[in-house]
Amino acid sequence: MISHRPLRILLIEDDEDHADLAEAAVADCRHPTELERVTSGEEALELLQTSLFDLLLLDLHLPRLSGRELLTRIKSDPRMQDTPIVVLSASQYLDEQWRDCRPPRTCYVEKPITAQQLDTVIQMVEHFWFAIKNQTPGIETPS
Repeated sequence: MISHRPLRILLIEDDEDHADLAEAAVADCRHPTELERVTSGEEALELLQTSLFDLLLLDLHLPRLSGRELLTRIKSDPRMQDTPIVVLSASQYLDEQWRDCRPPRTCYVEKPITAQQLDTVIQMVEHFWFAIKNQTPGIETPS
């Protein structure tokens, strides 16, 4: 593992059962993690005003402020443009509109997420930050 500090993960999921499964996957993950969980896009935006995370796990189907709208707002914030996001959806297929507007550093995982899938994503995030830090002097990972 590149970093010895825990990977800070924000889970944005309104469905209790899906959130419990994602939390279990995080708990079973072999990487040290710190997980925070919110149940709405509004809560996520509020938290993201004061905290940065290494990885976001985002449900697309949130009440009121949709996951798509939240994703747009997150990616328009310069502090979070490089934050990797894993979009979680129960749907096997994403529509063409999603594929056309998908922001960089965003991937899709079908629910429920497993510990093995999460481990793979975390390895990719670590390699991403390692590459960025080695290519851009002075850049630091979120803390």
